[in-house]
Amino acid sequence: MLVPAMLEVQFSNLVTLATIQEFQTTRQTIQEFQTTRLTEVPKIPQKNSKKPMLVPAM
Repeated sequence: MLVPAMLEVQFSNLVTLATIQEFQTTRQTIQEFQTTRLTEVPKIPQKNSKKPMLVPAM
């Protein structure tokens, strides 16, 4: 693909911006996970509800 240098620079800038935005949202998700993890730990017994589903598959 032949892309003019100016377009190439603009495109790489867009990609960089998108990557930065993705990184920021990933950081938000990690922070949310860190805060919700403490409150959602008691929900771990959901593993018991998965076991009956495995039996018919076997």
